[in-house]
Amino acid sequence: MLNKNTNSKRFLDKVVLVTGGAQGIGAATVEAFASEGARIVIADIQDEKGEALAAQLREQGVQAIYVHADCTRSADVENMVQRTVQEFGALHVAANVLGGGHRSDVMGNTVHNTSEEAFDGTMAISLRSCWLSMKYEVLHMMNNGGGAIVNCSSMAAVSVEPHAPMSYGLAKAGVNLLTRHGAVEYGQYGIRVNAIMPNTTATPLLRSMFDEQQISAMVEAQQAIPRAIEASEQADAIVWLASEQAAMITGHILPVDGGRNAYGSLGPSRSSAIKTAHD
Repeated sequence: MLNKNTNSKRFLDKVVLVTGGAQGIGAATVEAFASEGARIVIADIQDEKGEALAAQLREQGVQAIYVHADCTRSADVENMVQRTVQEFGALHVAANVLGGGHRSDVMGNTVHNTSEEAFDGTMAISLRSCWLSMKYEVLHMMNNGGGAIVNCSSMAAVSVEPHAPMSYGLAKAGVNLLTRHGAVEYGQYGIRVNAIMPNTTATPLLRSMFDEQQISAMVEAQQAIPRAIEASEQADAIVWLASEQAAMITGHILPVDGGRNAYGSLGPSRSSAIKTAHD
């Protein structure tokens, strides 16, 4: 699976922690960093998938471990960073590919019909987890020569997304500000903090929620490039932001969205009249 250009080893011997790394964009990010020579720590609550991915990487000669970490819990996050440093002696890069919603926070939930349980749960999963991860990551990096952090936000952070609950968008908007705050506060320590904002990405989670026809309709209504984005394409953006090629980029929120951002916050108009005019 490590089929990237073997001449490119931008992270040779660097230690990379990927939270939410067991599947989807997180797993693609793990594989992308591994292909660049990194030593990998996969953190997640999906133990079977995380252990399997770490074992697969080790079979390919990659130094990799899995750590169980519920990143809404401070003790788990502190242990996650401690295990990383104990195992590999450093933490150079953290990719916080976290997010999701409470089980009762579903599509169509908005201001008046979101329960407190759903709101608090989604905020914990999609915002608190990122804050706690950054808290312990920067505590190590501040005293050990700096590093790079890349968070995973969402296009739902900047516009009302009909396929996402309100509280998910609010949480990801918080991730954007958290990212900028981190960049301002910790640049003096040699720490860069950036984020990506994915649009519709072909992950197993997305395909468990929508069929291919629905996904195609979502993409056509939102993007200049009318196809779902691959998880590996999100991962490539994360790797670049963490690399020395982006050494003077910090506090940046990068849309990886197939051109949705170019149309403005609500995306392109796809009325039948406009579709007819373009056909």
